[in-house]
Order: sequence, then structure tokens, then C-alpha cells
Amino acid sequence: MALGRMYTLRDEYLVWLSAQNYSADTVRTGEACVGYFVEWCRERSIEDVTEVTRPVLEFYPRGKIFRVDGSRRPDEVTGEMLRVLKFVKR
Repeated sequence: MALGRMYTLRDEYLVWLSAQNYSADTVRTGEACVGYFVEWCRERSIEDVTEVTRPVLEFYPRGKIFRVDGSRRPDEVTGEMLRVLKFVKR
């Protein structure tokens, strides 16, 4: 599965959120969170959602929590991870 498939899955996930009557704000937040994750995967040559293993998911938020400028709170990262997990499991 090519990386383009990850973007397709992201788009399908956003359509699913809308179809489940999530608010427009929730869909936009999901788009940002999952978009960051898909881009992060691309940077690491993870091209298929089946390559997203538990160790990958455990490693992903570390760079987000420990930003030098301290701009992210752990609860923001937790919310983002919940969206990523929904995307990966879907």
C-alpha cells in the first residue's frame, strides 16, 4: 500500500466523522491531528497503516510532548493520540 493510501484513509476517516454527526470543529481537529500523524509517518517511511505498530504509536507522542518551547501540554497530546488511535483502528 503506497503512502497515498494513508492520505486516502485519512480522508475516509474524516468523511466517517462527518457521517457520525461529529461537529465541524471536531472534524477539523481530527483532520489536523491525523494529518500530523500521517506526515510524521511519511517522514519515517511508514507507508502502510499495517506498519503502525504499538512501538510506533508509543514513539510518536514523545516528540510532541517534549517540545523545546513547551508549547504543548500532555493533555493536548493525549487528545491527539486518541484521534490517531481511532484512525489506525478504523
